Amino acid sequence: MAHSRWLSSANRILKHYVSTFNPSENLQLLVNYVVKVYAPIWFRNKQNTSLKDGPKHIFQVIMYSRFLPKNLRSVVDSFIERNGFFAHPKNLLVSMLFDDRNHIRELALRRIIKARKAESSTKRRIFKPPKTNFSARDYTEIIVWHDCQVTPPPVLRHIFNEDLQVLAKDKSWEIDFPCHTKSVERCVKLVTEA
Repeated sequence: MAHSRWLSSANRILKHYVSTFNPSENLQLLVNYVVKVYAPIWFRNKQNTSLKDGPKHIFQVIMYSRFLPKNLRSVVDSFIERNGFFAHPKNLLVSMLFDDRNHIRELALRRIIKARKAESSTKRRIFKPPKTNFSARDYTEIIVWHDCQVTPPPVLRHIFNEDLQVLAKDKSWEIDFPCHTKSVERCVKLVTEA
């Protein structure tokens, strides 16, 4: 494995821990993080690779990382917020539209239609991660909706409102966009070098 890959670092931390007779407190904390947060999320990403699962992954990272002491949690939280692109309203709306719960799908449908009505075709949209709500109890609450500029998801732009209403009632349809791909993993080395 390439040295720059995160999975390699996690494996090396665990290997070092297993081979250390009396591990330090910092090493134990790193091992706890790998076992309680990184590994479960890594497997979750591999198992649920669709775009609609991205916000749920972020929510799980938030939930799993709450065991950390407050000073370390603030470091992790700032990283989650800075890289939480799946917490953007566009991505949350897609995930909500595919939710198993009827009321969440209906809420997503209403928000998408409202955003479409308010959208101006000439206005430039700026994509930046919103402020994250770390006390959320569900992935639909990881942002404060009234503090965000909600715009319709681009992946649904070719679907008319009437068709969206039908699709929101029928949860058997799927979306075929990955949230994490091999090409992203290949770019990790280049980004690290940059």
